[in-house]
Amino acid sequence: MSDQKPKVYFKNLDAFRFYGSVLIIVHHIEQNKSALGMTNVWRNSILQFAGPSSLNMFFTLSGFLITYLLLQEYNHKGRINIKSFYLRRVLKIWPLYFVLVILGFFILPFLVSTPGYNVFELKHYFQRLILFATFLPNVSYIINGTTPFIHQLWSIGVEEQFYISWPFLILLSPKKMTPVLIVLFGYLLTLVLLNTFVGSETPIYKIIAKARFSAMAIGGIAGYAVFYKMKGSQLFQNRTLGWLAFITLILFLAFRVWVPVVGYEVYSVLYAFIIVHLAITSKPMFSMENKIVNYFGKISYGLYMYHSLTIFTSIKLLALFNLEKMQFLVYTLSIGSTIFVSHISYQYFEKYFLKKKEVLSKQT
Repeated sequence: MSDQKPKVYFKNLDAFRFYGSVLIIVHHIEQNKSALGMTNVWRNSILQFAGPSSLNMFFTLSGFLITYLLLQEYNHKGRINIKSFYLRRVLKIWPLYFVLVILGFFILPFLVSTPGYNVFELKHYFQRLILFATFLPNVSYIINGTTPFIHQLWSIGVEEQFYISWPFLILLSPKKMTPVLIVLFGYLLTLVLLNTFVGSETPIYKIIAKARFSAMAIGGIAGYAVFYKMKGSQLFQNRTLGWLAFITLILFLAFRVWVPVVGYEVYSVLYAFIIVHLAITSKPMFSMENKIVNYFGKISYGLYMYHSLTIFTSIKLLALFNLEKMQFLVYTLSIGSTIFVSHISYQYFEKYFLKKKEVLSKQT
């Protein structure tokens, strides 16, 4: 048996990341237009619903991929190298994360004077900085509100908190998903109890609800089911069920369907089914495989991290020429500049650390 883990590639998932990123970018384009006093459709309920739902897709996808890869490592090596796991996450996440923290707290405040977009003008600067620097931006979001240009980092903090415990959870039961189920139901029970006895408007409830650990756990359950080819997992490859899940998702988003208590979890189940169907089915309901789109998906981390800054810059640049009312230009420049900046970042900054991550993966 080779000591090197077999390389895993799930088709369609890079493209899925890209399209999810575009929905989030569109969501924030309209939000920025609203904040800057421009004509917008930010209050459109479908738009407000689609953005956070796409983020829930990313959480579910993370749970699926991380769980599958950890199970693969355990079954190939008989162990999980926890140190290597953390180092790989550091090399992938930290460099760009701290570039954005430095930009948001130390550089952009000296360059941007627009009201509401300068962190120096907001309360609790040092508290925000400490929370972001210690990967608790989600806590800062709940207690301090948004932080200009780097608000989106809250979800990165949530994922990092998830990664701290997840490999140990997998080690507890690498053959059965019992601990993952306990996490899922324990998380939901915690929310119900907090809502009942403390209230949904309290910071503790909001912080835990924002963590979305249930979405990652649902993705993890899908990872177990696929890796071990558990009973019923063949249903993931059924094209009819794939279309049913996809159409249900679209209808739920269009009509803003929300189930009390388990609203996000319902969407996570739909996302998990669609993700797995597209990833493992030889002839899925449709294919999103495309060389260019796949590359855009590969740089989706940058798309997510930079888009708030590039949207603001695009709008301000168009305003210099009185073109900011031309929606086509706003969208074209915002999305185009986000892709361009993310491409440069990936090729000349992130790739340096990702190559080290690949070397580390081969050594463990």
